[in-house]
Amino acid sequence: MKYIIITNNRKVANLYQETNQVKFYEFKDFLHILDKVQEQVYEGRKLLSDPIISHLEDAKNPFKSVIVSKECFEDNQEFKRIIDLAVKIATQLERPHDNYSEEELEAFRFIDLKLLQESSHAFDD
Repeated sequence: MKYIIITNNRKVANLYQETNQVKFYEFKDFLHILDKVQEQVYEGRKLLSDPIISHLEDAKNPFKSVIVSKECFEDNQEFKRIIDLAVKIATQLERPHDNYSEEELEAFRFIDLKLLQESSHAFDD
């Protein structure tokens, strides 16, 4: 299945840009990425990975990557409900701070990349 990756993680963008469509929003926060995902879902795309954090401790991670279908679908109500709820939850979470060291940021990038890779294996042909 063809898909689009929406991310603010340059590690993800660099790895997938050769083989997949990537919408890279460097210097944008987690909520901005969810807003972009929400736009895609409202255009008819389906969510193919979890739009919200997998664990509450991941809430500190400033990087987020989400997979959506490349194809648009008419019946998309369930995915609209999911992304709307994800945005609502994300607005209530404590925002990650901006004073992470480069080493911490690199660790967060790696975690986000690994989560995305686990999700994307189900769609690779």
